[in-house]
Amino acid sequence: MGGSILTDNLGDRLIRLIKDKFDVDKAANISMEDSLLSLNMNSISFIKLVVEVEKEFGIHFKNNEIDINDFPTLESILEFIQRKI
Repeated sequence: MGGSILTDNLGDRLIRLIKDKFDVDKAANISMEDSLLSLNMNSISFIKLVVEVEKEFGIHFKNNEIDINDFPTLESILEFIQRKI
């Protein structure tokens, strides 16, 4: 992903949050193209991710925005965060 420094920083924060809060190998090479399913996330862990993203980035998901199927990759979550900040 060839983004700006702000985008890269947000992406790094998102990856760090996932590694810190979820059962993901800390040494794993996670990229923005990775799917939530490839990170062993399901609907329940996605809800937990939403809560953590809200706290970390100071944003709010509306009820109709909380659907794992709407976020096929980490990049899609990052784009959502960018729109909300």
